[in-house]
Amino acid sequence: MSDLTWLAAALFLPLFPFSMLLNQVMPRIRRPWQRIVLLLAWPQVGIALVTVANGTVPTWVAAWAVATAALYGFRAIVVRDLGLWIQFIGTSTWALLWLLAVFASDTGLLPMHALASSLPLVILTLVGVGLERRFGAAYAGVSRGLAQASPRLAAVFVVSVLVAVATPPAPGFFTLLAAIIYAMPAAPVVAGVVTVTWLFWAWSAARLVQGFIVGTVETRPQSDIGPAQAWLFGLFVAALSAQGLLLFGKMP
Repeated sequence: MSDLTWLAAALFLPLFPFSMLLNQVMPRIRRPWQRIVLLLAWPQVGIALVTVANGTVPTWVAAWAVATAALYGFRAIVVRDLGLWIQFIGTSTWALLWLLAVFASDTGLLPMHALASSLPLVILTLVGVGLERRFGAAYAGVSRGLAQASPRLAAVFVVSVLVAVATPPAPGFFTLLAAIIYAMPAAPVVAGVVTVTWLFWAWSAARLVQGFIVGTVETRPQSDIGPAQAWLFGLFVAALSAQGLLLFGKMP
């Protein structure tokens, strides 16, 4: 892998400090569809660069990757802004894809794993748009009491957060499981840090959900989402679960 390709791959499958580029770009993208395109395309570019380079990724990159993932997972714990939380969880999740590039014998599933890590963040981005329209901001504390004000939107929000932090049977869970299985024989400490990172995600998710769901409504939203939108979301989550089971079926 050439130095230039290596640098580019470290930008798109973000490794600290190269991850700072992504975290500078995302807040400047205001239109939801542009953010969705970025969430879907950014890790895929990194996967493509690793594939095109067609070289062996050094084992020490795995330690760099889990350190980056743990750093951003830990930072997400204190975040109350939904957009920033999506940004940090995305950075943390995409960094872990390096473990599959390093340890997996077959990297053909990497694009699917990258998609599995991006789609839940796309859902949350759309949920954030709904929160901003109803409350003026997607910020824990400002949008608190969501369960009382918009119960269907609250249910969609909670499930979206759980899917984003790789709660089974979300596809991200099987990506994490694959990373642990592949890394354990060669680097058990690295596999252990993946588990710690997952705990950071769960901790941050609990705090985020509490900030939005619990409390007294101060700003009454205009309306809840309709039943059709809620059902459409349910179908999307079911499709994500099916993707997760497909990934599980292809695990070693």
